[in-house]
Amino acid sequence: MPASLTVEPAPAALAFNDIGQVRLRASAPLAADTYTANRATGAFILISEATNATVAAGMLGAPRFPFVLHR
Repeated sequence: MPASLTVEPAPAALAFNDIGQVRLRASAPLAADTYTANRATGAFILISEATNATVAAGMLGAPRFPFVLHR
C-alpha cells in the first residue's frame, strides 16, 4: 500500500494505473542505466505490437544479480 508502505502479496495481474515491481526478460542485450543515474536511459515504455498503444511504463533499478561485461 503506497500510503503505509506495507508489502502486499503478489497479485495475479496489475489493473489500469496499478503500480508494481516486475521482472522483464529481453530477447537481446539492452544498454541501460538505473533511473537514478540517468533518467533518459533508465526509463522505458512498453508498446503493444498489435495496437501501438502504450501498455506500461517503468524505471530501472539496480540489477539484483552480478553481471560481467563481455569484451
